[in-house]
Amino acid sequence: MSDILDQGSLMIPSAAVLVVSWALGRFIPALSFYAPLLVLALFYVPGILLIRSVADRTGVSVGVALQRDYSPLLTCVASAWTVANLPLIAVAWFAPLLFAAAAGVAMRTSQS
Repeated sequence: MSDILDQGSLMIPSAAVLVVSWALGRFIPALSFYAPLLVLALFYVPGILLIRSVADRTGVSVGVALQRDYSPLLTCVASAWTVANLPLIAVAWFAPLLFAAAAGVAMRTSQS
């Protein structure tokens, strides 16, 4: 991960998240292609930084932590999300009935 922080660009992981979520959205119609990136950028990364600044007793304020660590953390999180969801595309491609059944169960569970 240190190479990502030192030499990485936020554009490549963000584009990868959009491509993977677009590919997953072809198999799950309720998933918009930009939703995962928005959730990561607007809620997950700031939440992690907030928890870290509260738990860490170094005296660094949340604002300073957001300015300093937001982009590197979003780069790492977006890369990890992309890599973690790549196998789902393979499952959806090679076993679409299994993937559709799992997506249907998830949709019914969330609507209940």
